Amino acid sequence: MCHSATNHVCKTLHDISLAVSQDIDLAKELGFYLQEETITETSLLSLKKAAPFVKIVPFPRHREGKNGADWEWWIGSEKSWLGMRVQAKKKRPDGDRFIGLQKYQTKSQPIPQIDVLLQQAKKDRLIPTYCFYVGQVAVFSSSTHNTNVSANALHGCFVAHAWKIKNLSSNRWKDLHPLSLPWHQMCCDCSAQNPSHSGASSAVQRIYDSLVKTVDNKEYCFEPRELPSYLSDPAADLKQVAKERKLSGFIVIDVQKTE
Repeated sequence: MCHSATNHVCKTLHDISLAVSQDIDLAKELGFYLQEETITETSLLSLKKAAPFVKIVPFPRHREGKNGADWEWWIGSEKSWLGMRVQAKKKRPDGDRFIGLQKYQTKSQPIPQIDVLLQQAKKDRLIPTYCFYVGQVAVFSSSTHNTNVSANALHGCFVAHAWKIKNLSSNRWKDLHPLSLPWHQMCCDCSAQNPSHSGASSAVQRIYDSLVKTVDNKEYCFEPRELPSYLSDPAADLKQVAKERKLSGFIVIDVQKTE
């Protein structure tokens, strides 16, 4: 467990991540197959229950193929926020692969879904991000590839920049894992190497450094900025924004709130 457990959102995401990995393994054992949407919805429900101050605005799911991304996430505080367009992917229970990660495309789209995610994120100046769901067995088997994971911290939810994933040209978890970050580290100082860089005030910079700074294609790199008006203005029509962008919803996490 990271040393910022007092950060309530960090701890909650950490606990949800462990629960997801356990549920995926249990589902496999019992013959169930959990869909990405199910895991996302139950995880966000758990987050909202444990941290009511986190803004989660869901809408009826639009056809993902037209947009390529499920949710729009904003993490930050005051005038420094990092926006991400996040799409969830779950590893198949019978192997090491995310089937169709690199090549899947719907009949309504002339390009693969990964390229739709990249294009739409670029259009909206958001970080194109994957959220990977994996079981504990998968994490443990690849833990030697990533120092963020150990046998005592088996997570089920990871985030990664979509351009890095596309550039890798692989759908195997053992290859994707080194490029991925346990998702709770976006909201705490678990990955801070310098004590002076710990605390909520530096969370946005750490997210940027971990997910974006090393991306070699700067077309998909966007600096932290102010929260957009459609999220900061209570009178904004979020439902219309979600409809236009074919989003399932919005998540806003103020990292300076710990309770």
